[in-house]
Parts: sequence; C-alpha cells; structure tokens
Amino acid sequence: MVSRWAGEANKAAKKEAQAASQRCGPAPKASYDLPVSLEAFGVKNLRCLVDTGLVPIRPITVLVGRNSSGKSTFLRTFPLLRQSVESRRSTPILWYGDSHPVDFGSLRDASSAWLSEPTVSFRFSMTAPKDSPFSPIGERRLDIEVTLAGAEAPYVSEYCIHVEEHEARWCFDSNGRARSLSVNDKTIPLSGPLCLGGRAHLLPTLLPGDGSDVLYSDAPPADLRYFDSPEVDADRVLLPPLVNAMRPVLEDSMNEQTLHTIATITTLGTRDALHAELARYRGEELLPASVRAIADDTILPALVARLSPRIIEVADILLADCMRRVAYLAPLRVTPQRAYRITNYAVDELEADGKNLAMFLRSLSPGETESFARFTRGALGFETSIRTSGIHAEILIRSATTKRLANLVDVGFGYSEVLPLAAVLWNSCLRQRGSSRKPVSIVAIEQPELHLHPAHQALLARMFVETVAQGHQTKIVIETHSESLINGLGRLVYDGEIKASDIQLVLFDQDEETERTGVRLAGYRDSGALYDWPYGFLSPVASRSVPPAAAE
Repeated sequence: MVSRWAGEANKAAKKEAQAASQRCGPAPKASYDLPVSLEAFGVKNLRCLVDTGLVPIRPITVLVGRNSSGKSTFLRTFPLLRQSVESRRSTPILWYGDSHPVDFGSLRDASSAWLSEPTVSFRFSMTAPKDSPFSPIGERRLDIEVTLAGAEAPYVSEYCIHVEEHEARWCFDSNGRARSLSVNDKTIPLSGPLCLGGRAHLLPTLLPGDGSDVLYSDAPPADLRYFDSPEVDADRVLLPPLVNAMRPVLEDSMNEQTLHTIATITTLGTRDALHAELARYRGEELLPASVRAIADDTILPALVARLSPRIIEVADILLADCMRRVAYLAPLRVTPQRAYRITNYAVDELEADGKNLAMFLRSLSPGETESFARFTRGALGFETSIRTSGIHAEILIRSATTKRLANLVDVGFGYSEVLPLAAVLWNSCLRQRGSSRKPVSIVAIEQPELHLHPAHQALLARMFVETVAQGHQTKIVIETHSESLINGLGRLVYDGEIKASDIQLVLFDQDEETERTGVRLAGYRDSGALYDWPYGFLSPVASRSVPPAAAE
C-alpha cells in the first residue's frame, strides 16, 4: 500500500516532470540567442601535438613557439571545425575541401606519425547559456572529448564525458556499436545494444540498436533541435537499469509509475546533490550511510549512462553553434591590386586570405565605412576608402601624416598585410549587428605581425586589447613570433588596460629528437611581468640551454 507521503511525492514528481518538460521544450524562435563560450580546448595526437591538455581560451590567447612546433596546427583546428559544421559530409571532420581555408589532408595525414593506427582526439569545455532550453544537467559546463579512428573511413571510436565530478567513457567499434562503458573508472554492463546514429553536426548521439547510421549535416544559423520531453530515444536501453538501481532505495514509498517518473527527471550533479535529491524523495532530511553507498555504487553510474545521449546531443548543438561563428585570417594574404573588378555578391565577412577585401569595404554602409575608418585611424594611424570607376574599384589609404589618398599598391607592403587584419577584427567584434546575426565566437589569426616594424607590432597589442574590450564575448586566438607584441600586451596589463587574467600565453616546445611537442601555460602578473616563462624561449635554438649565469 502506498503511504500518504508517497502519494504526495507522486504528485510532486509528476509536477516536477511537467516543469522539466517545459524547461526542455521548444523555445520561441524570436528569443533564440545562443552565445556559446568555448572555455577550454585540447587535442591529442594531432601531428606533432602529443597531448595539449585543456588549454584555457581567454579573451586573448597567444600561441608562441618555434617553427613547426604545432602552434599553427592548434590554431587551425578552429577553422577546421568550422568548415566541418558548415558542410554535409560522410565523416565527422572535413579534413580537406576545395573551397575551404585549411587542409589537413586526411585523418591518416593529420594523425601523429608515431602511432601504429591513426587516431586524433579533440576535447571541448563549453559554458551553456544561462537558463537556456539546452541545459539538461545540473551545471552549465559541458566537457566532452571525442576520439576519431579509422584511416580510410574515419569514425568516432570513443567519447569521454566530464560532468561535475564524474567521468563517463564510451567506446565504439568501427560500425558505431557501443563496445563498453565505464563511469568513474568502473565498468558498467550494457543491458542492450546501442550505437551511434541519427543526425549530427560533429558528435553523433546514442540510439538503441546495433546498426549505426549517422548523417553529418551542416549547421545553418536557425538549425535548432529543441527537446520536447525529458526522455531520449536511448531510454529504451538506458532508463530501465536506472529504474532498477533506484528501486531498492525508493521502493518502500514509490509505486512503479512514480519511480519511473523520478528516474526520468533526476538530474546529474555532485554525489552530495544526488544524495539530497534521493533523501527528499524518501521523505528524509539525510540519506543513511548504507543508502548513500548504494546510490554511489549503482544509481550514479546508471544515471550518468542514462544522461549520456542527451549530454552528447546538447554538446553537439552548442559546439556547432560556436564553431560556425569562427573567423579566420591566414598568414599568407593576397598581393594587393591597383583595381578590383566589381562583383555584386553579398559580402558578410572576409575570406581567410583577404582576397575579397575590396568588395567587403565596398559593401559597407556610409555609417559602417566611417566606423571602420575611425577604428583603423585610432588603432593604426590610417584610414581607408573605396573609389569606384566604371566596373572597377580601388582601395585608397590615407595616413595620419598626410591628407593625400594613395592607392594600396603605392604604400608600404605592411598596409596590405595589416588592413585585412583590421577588417576581420572590426567585422567580428565592433560592427553593429542586427538581431539575426550573432557575434563571432573566436577570431583565429596567424602571424598578425607580418611585414610590420616592431614598433607597429606593439600597436597591434593595443588594437587587440581595445577590440576585446568592445567585442562582448568574442575571443581572439593569435599565433605569433613577435616579442614586441608579447611585451606590448604586458605593458597594457601594467597600465590597467586589460586584466592579466584575460590573457593566456600558450608555449609550444618541441623536443628536437622525438619531434613531439609539449604544451605549457604562462601568463602575466598584474604588474605586466611574465610568469612561468622559460628563460630564452624566444632565443635562437643553439643558445636556449645556456643559463644566464653561464652566459655571463
């Protein structure tokens, strides 16, 4: 016979289930705003990068190291992921495409040479928007690592999900069938067949059955998959073990329907949070020690397993939204021309090599043209304009020291290198956007200092700092060899223009014998001084091992 409290708990559980359904259900299209923030990122076995660990992605993240040390490889993963989510494809990652800016060849080419079988892993740590309909778990941070294998036909071979204090590791065969699951290093038996399947952008979710069929689709701006129920397809396999695990803890006060409802709406948090939730359903203030042990041993692993498909699907949505908003500027920009043939294509952003710069500038409204001129005038000491004649257009430059306009090809080569950089930063961070255009998530820039005098390289530091100050949630990742840029950022920290905690320095140090690169983190103190910066890191290779005392 069900107790009076159990009847009340049943009503409360149903009410909470309805509330959960409303929280996860479709949100109005008009309120769609998903400024997903990538908090940290890491790779394993990508070319010379053994394991970068999780690298914090701050408002400004600077990648430093010798040539071929892997810093460009790390940075180019951002446009690589963008070109993947923008394209329909047969594999998780589009390593190469005719019209895309980066070319990793294939999984075999991208994988580290010392591996007998090629594999590459990507790890993402993201913060979900507050109060968004995409948060099915107890915290806003999603941390997931995906490993790809299969040289000729790449597939997802492993997921490692980190949520709160828990870790779930799923392994799959080449056909997408789940081979094993461990939660917090404990092997969990699977009660039925599961496979990777369905529609995905980068991370296919789990479905019941043993036949994998994944459609890797592109991610247009309005592509949203809302959840109209707390349940997912894989619940046919994963929910019964959770119900069975909860039965010994709650059977004295719960009927089967209520038990099923509670299993469906229970969220994943810390162990203490789970204990408190179970105690509430039992009508107790504190869960007995023996029951806590049962919960940790059986309920928690089953709960992590049951929520894994939803966590993967949520991470896929957030990651696709974040990566499709990446902007990228390559190190080799096109040689400027005296005149450009006018086209009538709509231009929303610069291409990676800046070849559509003239048409981008021509597409700006008068107000935007003035805004961009004000930005370059304040940051770099010059401004631009466009002059059209017939079917051609010219890019004109006017420096602070002269009132005369000059064609871009008639001024120093540094102008043609830094102008696309300024345009990418302004367009990504400072340009006014309508409600239908979300902000750029990451601006990935290679070697912004090319063809610039060291004094002007220091000016870039101020331009980056002023840009992120106005760029809301946009983050800038820079690959550089410029000591002047690094010192310039330190000076701005000293001057109070930017917080030291808003800059992350990432050092790529390659072993000369093994050609394997290790990654370590450095940064600035509030005084602007560097910390954890190894002596001679930017010095010539031959002198790097000589300590200061020996050099004297």
